[in-house]
Amino acid sequence: MMRTTNVFKHPMKLKTVLAIAASLFAFNSQAKPEIGGISPDFTLPSNGQYNLRLSEQRGYVVVAVFWTTWCGECSQFLRSLSPLKQRFGDFGTLFWTINLDKPNAVAKAMDLYSSLGIDYPVLLDSTFRVSERYDIGSLPAIVVIDRDGVLRYQHDGLDKQSLSELEQQLQTMVSE
Repeated sequence: MMRTTNVFKHPMKLKTVLAIAASLFAFNSQAKPEIGGISPDFTLPSNGQYNLRLSEQRGYVVVAVFWTTWCGECSQFLRSLSPLKQRFGDFGTLFWTINLDKPNAVAKAMDLYSSLGIDYPVLLDSTFRVSERYDIGSLPAIVVIDRDGVLRYQHDGLDKQSLSELEQQLQTMVSE
């Protein structure tokens, strides 16, 4: 027969249970980062020689685009970033793509990436920790972090204004 303890009659056990519950809640309920707040730091493996860490990019504007191989609009959007990279790259703007495919689809993602003819890094978030931290809703998703590590813009999904809004944000940030 299993014996249970009423934690409400034992204050030390109640405190322990509450502490565990509070720590689990805090771990699992990180709020979506706020525009104007410090962007959450992350390190991800890349298609290059090194892992890339966001906090090591201070002094640069970072444009990160979340995408997958099964998202048709993602390919279109990644291609449309090339003119922005040409325009703003010389002004300290870095373009990253963050792929959200599972590990068994990474080769397919790299093939698609190569076929698009783009030359910015691909970071691999196959565990979805970074996309979950930014609370990505739909793809493609754009996150823009300024030179001081502040989240300045985030947009989920592709619509007619996405590219023009991104261009306006970049124009403002490179002028600062």
